[in-house]
Amino acid sequence: MSQNSDARLRFAIIRQLPETGLFADEVVAIAPDVQVVSINLDDGGNIDLAGIENLPLLSSLIIHQCDGILTYGGSGNGVMALTRLIMPYAQGVTEQLVASPHLQDLEIEGGTPDLLRHMAKTVRKVLLQRVKGAADLMAWDRLTQLDEVEINQSGSIEVVAPAGGWPEVVSFTVIGSLKGIVLASKARPFQYLYLEGVRLFDPDASFWDLQAKRVTVGYSTKPPKWLVEAWPHRPDDWDERFCIASHRLLPGSEERYFDEL
Repeated sequence: MSQNSDARLRFAIIRQLPETGLFADEVVAIAPDVQVVSINLDDGGNIDLAGIENLPLLSSLIIHQCDGILTYGGSGNGVMALTRLIMPYAQGVTEQLVASPHLQDLEIEGGTPDLLRHMAKTVRKVLLQRVKGAADLMAWDRLTQLDEVEINQSGSIEVVAPAGGWPEVVSFTVIGSLKGIVLASKARPFQYLYLEGVRLFDPDASFWDLQAKRVTVGYSTKPPKWLVEAWPHRPDDWDERFCIASHRLLPGSEERYFDEL
């Protein structure tokens, strides 16, 4: 933008930073009313978020690629106007930003569900990718406030039922091993549960014992092995709660599919 331009910059895309990793002061000088900052460093490097609290209209902060995020020394309440946050987990920094008082939409890659303990009460949608098990199982209780949560591309997940109940939509996608989900559903039944790419399903329980208003199992080419093995043990009324696409490895599923048509 030229110095004499009257245009207002709403969306800032940053692909290169100085060695210090600082950017906020320069953005403040050019366009203090910027609403979205997206950082994707082509050549890597560290990011220093110092000064972002001086962007009063910043509603979305998106960080996709960097070598690291330096300690953020801003307000303990996160960023005042922030409503959407997408970033890789950075210890201390992520916890501070998820506490932003108007935050609604949260996507974090890495870390553990423990970061949810710091989440603002305004958050309604959460996506956690490549997470490890929580050290404090009570962190799961924070899910109750949400409308939707997805855990994606993670290894072994030990599911714990939130004390206040599940969000309306819960998704587990591309999970190595999903443990304890049947017991958790008996303690607090799901409303809408979506499973896709789950390699190992709750080894100590029956899939058909899942308690939910609706369970959907998705797959790209063929159903997972655990579903094929569980299929002969399905109850007669399985399709009242379970939505499973027809496949030749699930004999009889075609009949239900055509009945619905």
